[in-house]
Amino acid sequence: MLVVDRVSKSFKGLKALDEISINIKPGHIYGIIGPNGSGKTTLFNIITGVLKPDSGQVIFDGRRIDVLEPNSIYNLGITRSFQLPTLWLNMSVAENLMLPPKQQVGENLRKAFFKKAWETQDMQLSDMVWQTLETLRLKQVALNKSSEISGGQMKLIELGRTMMSNPKLVLLDEPTAGVNPALALEIFKIIKEIKQSMGLTYVIIEHRYDMLFANADYIYLLNEGKVVSEGSPEKVINDPVLAEVYLGA
Repeated sequence: MLVVDRVSKSFKGLKALDEISINIKPGHIYGIIGPNGSGKTTLFNIITGVLKPDSGQVIFDGRRIDVLEPNSIYNLGITRSFQLPTLWLNMSVAENLMLPPKQQVGENLRKAFFKKAWETQDMQLSDMVWQTLETLRLKQVALNKSSEISGGQMKLIELGRTMMSNPKLVLLDEPTAGVNPALALEIFKIIKEIKQSMGLTYVIIEHRYDMLFANADYIYLLNEGKVVSEGSPEKVINDPVLAEVYLGA
């Protein structure tokens, strides 16, 4: 599904990614781990078109995408969440979920003034919103402003917004950062439910390694912009390189 082929990226002489290669197959959960500064978020920014690589290429569904703009990559089916939720705080939870779907008729200026042109689609999207909120266990806050919900609920809304875009590949940047352990477990449970019901593929940056290793099918360990270990969670957790990266041992 996704091939990152020998991608490099530098910032003012500092190499954030150094000929990194990863291979993502459909229908699985992949984990990306590594210490701060190892290149994890830069990798996500390259895949989603926010940054352009200095060298190498990114292939999605057989098409080179590193030359495309972020909106074009989004339309192809790659979406992401952010470590810090980026919600419209003056909008309700439900309204935030209404924004991501592609090709909304009401966004066309010539049709926006004619209710009949967009009413049916909006009703369908509204049904999707309620189904998504049910999956997220958040129907009780649907009409609350996003500024009125907890940080953990904001994380869930970020997850919900990825669902609403009809994606193929979802990149999650620390989906459990800053939430309590019980909710973190619930978030990963929901991710697995979504993967099964929607047939999605996930790539997840996460620092809660116990939860990631318990739920991921394959792990990439990054250090100084390179993949230094990869494989099943069992293989990576038993690789001496893991201790070397984090402990210098």
